[in-house]
Amino acid sequence: MRADRGDLASYGSRVGATLLDSVIVAVVAVIAAILAGGSGAEENTTGYIVIGAALLSGLLYAPPLMCRSGAHNGQTLGKQALKIRVVRQDAAAMTASTALLREFVGKALLGLIPFFTVVDYLFPLGDSRRQAIHDKLASTFVVRSDAVPDSGALEPGAATADPFGGQG
Repeated sequence: MRADRGDLASYGSRVGATLLDSVIVAVVAVIAAILAGGSGAEENTTGYIVIGAALLSGLLYAPPLMCRSGAHNGQTLGKQALKIRVVRQDAAAMTASTALLREFVGKALLGLIPFFTVVDYLFPLGDSRRQAIHDKLASTFVVRSDAVPDSGALEPGAATADPFGGQG
């Protein structure tokens, strides 16, 4: 199996999925903050809610969804809605360790560095394989959901070392 650039998700679909996922995580974070007794009106709580939501997403939202088995492997709810998914460089199914590396380390923890998230999310615009920094860190690609067969559909040894060509 060999994929091509046409299989890669568009930048717009990546942004759209991220926005959908962000809304979902923000709603859950606000509800959790309200249930925990905070009204959100206290000084300095907004920053904590944003940081908490980012860490929540990187640890409790995206990784469990992305390492599901079956047709939705590699998809968060936002990616699922926009018909894109994350695949590993060898086109194998996403695992918990790959999802944690990509989402928690590559996005949430490194996102605490000032301006990292802006650079990371703009990176695919200038990258020939449309990878963000968190994709490069975890050796993943974001593709159209119909572009690469589900990992269960691949015969053993059918995946290439890098189905998208080029150097890592």
